[in-house]
Amino acid sequence: LNKLTFSAANSTNLSTKQQIFLGNLLSDKFSRHFYELKLSRPNVLVKFQICLA
Repeated sequence: LNKLTFSAANSTNLSTKQQIFLGNLLSDKFSRHFYELKLSRPNVLVKFQICLA
């Protein structure tokens, strides 16, 4: 199963397109691996966590 979890203190600074793009980028590049991408922006902390089995 593919599991993509997204959590953010405030995701209003990231558009839906940007969120989907980052999610797809992680899925394609880090297949079958576990990675975390922490993206810091003004007033926002975005954490992508993806686990592909």
